[in-house]
Amino acid sequence: MASIPKSERLLNLVSFLLKVRRPAGIAEIKARVDGYRDSEASPSSIDRSFERDKASLRELGIPIEYVEDRDSGRFGYVIPRDAYFLPRIALTSDEAALLSAAGRFAMEGAAGPVSDALRSAVRKLQFDSPRAGSVRGTAEERFLFHRGGGEKPLADPDALRALTSAAMTRRTVRFRYYAMGADAVARRSVNPYGIGYSGGHWYLAGYDRGRKGIRVFRIDRIRGEVRRVHPDATLPEFDVPDDFRVEEHVGVPPWLFGEKSKRTKVRIRFDADVAFMVRMRPDPGDKWHTEKDGSGTLTRVVTNPDALLNWALGFGRHAEILEPAEFRERIAATLRAMADRHRRAPAKGMTHD
Repeated sequence: MASIPKSERLLNLVSFLLKVRRPAGIAEIKARVDGYRDSEASPSSIDRSFERDKASLRELGIPIEYVEDRDSGRFGYVIPRDAYFLPRIALTSDEAALLSAAGRFAMEGAAGPVSDALRSAVRKLQFDSPRAGSVRGTAEERFLFHRGGGEKPLADPDALRALTSAAMTRRTVRFRYYAMGADAVARRSVNPYGIGYSGGHWYLAGYDRGRKGIRVFRIDRIRGEVRRVHPDATLPEFDVPDDFRVEEHVGVPPWLFGEKSKRTKVRIRFDADVAFMVRMRPDPGDKWHTEKDGSGTLTRVVTNPDALLNWALGFGRHAEILEPAEFRERIAATLRAMADRHRRAPAKGMTHD
């Protein structure tokens, strides 16, 4: 019995029972399956091994059953093929189109730590493509499954794996991060609370230990390697707050960053030239009132007025802040400062006498 490993013996048994397609008695199994016809082993030893093997197969989810043979009336063991084999996957064109999204997601590296597994799964499904022609040869299939040509990943896979691991094990990390607002790279030390994907990018939400608050980091703006602050630590280094929800931080517009308790209701009027564009892309909680001339008024609750200020300024003369008065004054002060700066800056190529 020791001459054949258990794993091989199990495979031999499964292969035999699937091949015979009828109940096989223990005597036939002992005679025909390698691993049970060992002349050096005693009958009782073979019986015990067979009982252990049956239990192992059932633990693995292989449905070995003891049933009666209808033709002979004798009992034996079978593995029902309909319970053992998965049903054949037949994809419709609509289902294949849905898989194309998964294919693009995988080939662009956007699936993060599971990219390799997802990429392998999509490649296997290509063989059952419902579209005509070779999956490797037609333009339709190349688009459908988007096998790609080495596009740049949306985030460094190593950084994404390191941050995912740190978030799962609650380990503090440090990295260098490029902040667009400051146009500078700075070192950050962060307790990673969660990872999220939104708008084509991966984000880290966590407690920034230097800035004493929850911050959101776009992972493709991390420069260099993500390192653990205490690489030898064996225990979790922080607790994630009970009320933390990654979906409340990732994919949220910047004017909703900040403390929920500090909410401000802002009303902005947009003229008819841009009102329809604003109305087509509402945020949760927005309220909109349309005027007969095509203009409209947006009411929006914000927790980070500075971010909404920058957004509103982007509409120029097409937007007017109605309330609150202090926000209206901030917009006006910003515009005055911008105008003053432009007045004082000499035009390029001009000199003064």
